[in-house]
Amino acid sequence: TAATTGGGGGKGAGLDLEQLARLAEMIPTDQEVKAVVAKAGQLESEALKEKGPQPGLQPAEAFVLGFTGVARARSKLNALTAVASLDGAALELGQALGCVRRAIDQ
Repeated sequence: TAATTGGGGGKGAGLDLEQLARLAEMIPTDQEVKAVVAKAGQLESEALKEKGPQPGLQPAEAFVLGFTGVARARSKLNALTAVASLDGAALELGQALGCVRRAIDQ
């Protein structure tokens, strides 16, 4: 559907349901975040012990680490999805009511 969470079309419009579903698949679990935070801490302490170049986090791990600063990311995404779903449901309800009105007018 074309439901958006930001209202209006064009530039600045929100995410549609398909995009929100993709994001929901990518949000790391609490266990994944804890594991990456532990690995990042281990890499940091190893870097302090050794003076040579240290391998950093892989891109996927860095992505997961970025979620440490986002409180309740999954809950927020679920709320956005609900709002986007309601927009679509409201449109469908409006169309159904239009049908009923036309039937009553006949």
